[in-house]
Amino acid sequence: MNRSLPLAGLVAGVLVAGAAQAGFITQDTQAPSRTTLSVPAGNDFTSQLAASGATGFFTSASLALERAGTVTAQYYGKEAELQNRFLWAGTQLFQTSTNRVDPWTAAGPTATRTAGAGVLDFSFCSVSPARCLTNAQNDAAGSAATTNIGLFVTPDRNTAWLLWDDGSGGNDDNDYDDMVVRLQSAAAAVPEPATLALLGLGLLG
Repeated sequence: MNRSLPLAGLVAGVLVAGAAQAGFITQDTQAPSRTTLSVPAGNDFTSQLAASGATGFFTSASLALERAGTVTAQYYGKEAELQNRFLWAGTQLFQTSTNRVDPWTAAGPTATRTAGAGVLDFSFCSVSPARCLTNAQNDAAGSAATTNIGLFVTPDRNTAWLLWDDGSGGNDDNDYDDMVVRLQSAAAAVPEPATLALLGLGLLG
């Protein structure tokens, strides 16, 4: 009888973990304090971002995941003199073209990765001049820094928009449209019925 109690707790824990939301949150643990900015008028994608609810964003913060799950990244476009890259755990997922503008598209390339709870391991880099800013470093980057990542999280916390400001080769325009990437989160998968059945048999045993 006593042996069934840990199993019952395990089954309940699996069900709760499977149903829990793997939502995005912003973290601010370093100076300067997190700052809220409006999407600049010079941003080429102001109307598209506004249609997605993003009329403002945070700087001087990092993006984190509340619980383990999967994150799907999608590239949407850019307006920049520089060519830029988006990396996940040090591996490139997307690179902009050499054109000044990559028009906004909802059909851009995507990539899905698993992620644990906590600050996400992504970064933006310009190709030349070669310089990068990680999500973790963004927490300590003030709004006046050469490079910044603007962060917007939807109210349901399932979607985050990343707005890269690459510094424009020394002529920083602060328009946060040098590369736009959307992230969508999903909680860890709920166990399949067969898995739950096996757990149930273990409980009965």
